[in-house]
Amino acid sequence: MLDQYSGADLVKRFGGYWKAWAAPGRALAEANGHSLGPLAAGILSELRNAADASIQKRIDQLAADGVLDAPKVIDIFSGRQ
Repeated sequence: MLDQYSGADLVKRFGGYWKAWAAPGRALAEANGHSLGPLAAGILSELRNAADASIQKRIDQLAADGVLDAPKVIDIFSGRQ
């Protein structure tokens, strides 16, 4: 899933690895009785909210350390800029 957390840059860098790992990982999980599918909207929303809170906490820490434009720094290093 390409979203605001992964970003196109991250997918470009690691997409090949993810594709190579997907089939054997799925096979192993299914062989052990697990089923894989999309996350329910409520769970996905909870995960996104938790990620947002974690990112905001880091932005606050950077700002407290004197980083002038902490949100921009996070965007740059996450590949979203």
